[in-house]
Amino acid sequence: MGRPRIGRSRGQKTQFRKIGPEGRKPVYDKENLPPRGSRGLQQRVHEHEKAIKALSRTNSSLSEDNSNLQEVNHSLQTRLEETEFAVGLGDMQLELAHSAFERAEEQVNMKSGQLAAAQEAGSSALQQLDKVQTENRSLRKDKDTLRKRISRASGQQDRAIQKAVEKAELAHQAVDLTTKGTYTSDSRNMVRDLVSGGRVEGANVNAVIKIVANGLGVDLDELRIPSARSVGRMVSEGYIAGQLQSVDEMHQAKNFTISGDGTSHRHTQYESKHVALPVPSYNISEAAKQFPEIPANRFYNIGSAVNHTSESQLEGWEKLFKAHYALWNESPLAKEKLDWRELLPKLKGILTDHAEDQKKLARLFQVWKDRVDREIRGEEVLLGKSSAELVAILCDVNHRKILDAGGIAAWDNLPDEEQIERDRKAFQELLMQYGEEAFQKLSDEEKEEAERFIWSGCTMHKELNAVKGGNTRMMAFWGEKGLIGPIKLMNRDNDAAAALGSSEAKRRADDVSEGGGVKTTKLAGSILNDQNKKKGQQDTFVYFFLVELSLALYLTFLELVRDKKEKRNFNHMEANLYKALQDIPTITELCVLALYAQAISHPYIHCRQSDLLLAADATYVTGTLNGALVAFFSGALETWKRFSMEFKDGGKISQLSPAQRQASFMHTTNDANEGSLGSMRQQLLRNSCLTLHAFNARRMWKVNNTKGWMAAKATPEVEMFMKKKARELDASGAEKKRKQELVETEKEEVETKRRKIREKVEKERKHMAELEKISLWTDLQQIQQHPGTNEQLDEQLDKHRQLEIKAGISKEQRLVPMKSKVTKKSEKITALLEAVKRFSAGYPCNSLPAAIMPESEDSEEEY
Repeated sequence: MGRPRIGRSRGQKTQFRKIGPEGRKPVYDKENLPPRGSRGLQQRVHEHEKAIKALSRTNSSLSEDNSNLQEVNHSLQTRLEETEFAVGLGDMQLELAHSAFERAEEQVNMKSGQLAAAQEAGSSALQQLDKVQTENRSLRKDKDTLRKRISRASGQQDRAIQKAVEKAELAHQAVDLTTKGTYTSDSRNMVRDLVSGGRVEGANVNAVIKIVANGLGVDLDELRIPSARSVGRMVSEGYIAGQLQSVDEMHQAKNFTISGDGTSHRHTQYESKHVALPVPSYNISEAAKQFPEIPANRFYNIGSAVNHTSESQLEGWEKLFKAHYALWNESPLAKEKLDWRELLPKLKGILTDHAEDQKKLARLFQVWKDRVDREIRGEEVLLGKSSAELVAILCDVNHRKILDAGGIAAWDNLPDEEQIERDRKAFQELLMQYGEEAFQKLSDEEKEEAERFIWSGCTMHKELNAVKGGNTRMMAFWGEKGLIGPIKLMNRDNDAAAALGSSEAKRRADDVSEGGGVKTTKLAGSILNDQNKKKGQQDTFVYFFLVELSLALYLTFLELVRDKKEKRNFNHMEANLYKALQDIPTITELCVLALYAQAISHPYIHCRQSDLLLAADATYVTGTLNGALVAFFSGALETWKRFSMEFKDGGKISQLSPAQRQASFMHTTNDANEGSLGSMRQQLLRNSCLTLHAFNARRMWKVNNTKGWMAAKATPEVEMFMKKKARELDASGAEKKRKQELVETEKEEVETKRRKIREKVEKERKHMAELEKISLWTDLQQIQQHPGTNEQLDEQLDKHRQLEIKAGISKEQRLVPMKSKVTKKSEKITALLEAVKRFSAGYPCNSLPAAIMPESEDSEEEY
């Protein structure tokens, strides 16, 4: 075998110079890539293919050299093995023949030299092999890179062209908010978002959309931008969607609670309503899948009312339930008709303030809920009856109904309206009868579940009343302990009366005037941060206190306010505040108010380490708040107990299980209703033409996630229904009807009062005429021995009262006692004897300065 060739051939060196790392030009230049399909690209591709073929030939040559080197290595290994065998044989021969030692040693030396040369040659061959393999891998990598670049060239060119086209189109993009002349759902949602969440008035939506489009470089057809009328209709569609959403969510919920509050605006009463219930999240995120339902407090409605009575509020709830369910039953969402009465068994409680009319409302809800429960159960019982049984039951009811009317002839003579009302009442009594029987068959647990209805009062009202109770006790503390109380902060008139008036005027001015921490806080609020932002110091006070805060600085600030004036004097309110902030008892009460706020109000009734309020080593020497603080806390505690009676042991709430508490979930405060009413007042002040249903639509869309509900439930058919109902609502004149209804109701109320007055006057006139026919008893002995009946005694006393009225004696100065004051016969006899004695002495005739006054036909005096 010949000597292996080491190094590169001339052809290899030439090829290496073409493609090697030193001085070679890149085969492919992305930036200089010619257009697709050009001859230059084809030529360069052809050159790349030639280079690849040359690389392939070089690779084959290297593979052949590699094989030769492997053969040389194998030969050397064989020769090495033969040499080792010869060395072993020489050692054996050395033992047999010492004479051949030198010859064998020379042979060994010679073989060792050959072995070293062979090992050196093998090592060089291995190094050459590694180098060739490394170059081979590099060539393969370059080949793969070229192949990928060629394959990507076409796609990169297409994408570059597409990007350029899109950029050019975007520069002059025209957006149409409509499809086939109808505004799209996204466009309508955008408008509702602008009006509800963005507080953009309907008349300004058109301009806002134009401004935003111009800022984004988007062309809009101005004729396709919604007008103010279209905006109003889209908002009304949101109102229809909000009502459908409320029915859908309340129907799906197992339980819910309600809350309400009221306020007046421009002499009209408004009632706000909310519903607390679990609702779907309307979210497709992974987190939403883990919590498919979330607790929510849905805005239900704000409506006007003639008054704030409990009956009127209950009627408002019933009216809304019926209206919303009627709308649902008309919609495409109603696979089957729903009965609004199904809501009441799910209703588990109500949250209100602590006014007596609200507690009465809760009682009315309980009665209403129980009545509807019995009606539903009664209907179920009757539906389970056979036709023959049902006919027999109805015949019996009809028979009793006619008997109650006085017979068939009397029934036929009744007006149609009264007959219908009697039929309704008879059928309702039938349902109640069978419903009560079905209810009594339930277990105690089922009865409790059916009748459970919880009333709870707003915690913030509890807090406000607790502070009031604490302040009442603290004000009484000064007198009880014989201490000088806070200085009286009189208004201007009382101050003048106390300074210049009589002793009685001074005493009265002192009695009606207040002082102390709460009064001082009111004055400070009026002077420093009045609700009318044009009055008081406002931001001047804020800027001044950005630097420092202390009691002394309040005085410094008030002095600054005084000295800024031309005459350098306080007004009366400022003078009161200045005096109060230097009065030790008043400052004591202010400290107590601050401590109560820090310990109770701000931490939300979470008490920890109460000893930190006052120093443990405080004494009368250094000053202590123990007395005033204890008095305030004692009064607050009593008020807390009185305003937390719903949580007392043995009450409904204390007996609820955790599951029942969850079913009767309510928010701790009534902020949602108060906030809705406040928002309504603010929007009506800014836009006096805003209709009530338009406000409800905005509020529902903003806080109820109606947009999310529509995305989940609103099909094209539902959207068409919403558009139809919105047009009907706008054309119905609902706002005008609402106002007319208020006027008509007030007229009816006034007419009812006037009718009662006329009836009362007529009754009094007849009574007076009857009294004229009665003769007065004048024999005292006869009265004592034979007083007669109670009715006769009342007639005689009424006669004496009539004389007092004719004499013109005022109600406060009349001597004959009121009928309600003399209920027993002995009392009536005594009163009559006294009246006869006065009459015999000339009373009341001698009381008149002139003749007896003639009888007044419209007198409303009570006897």
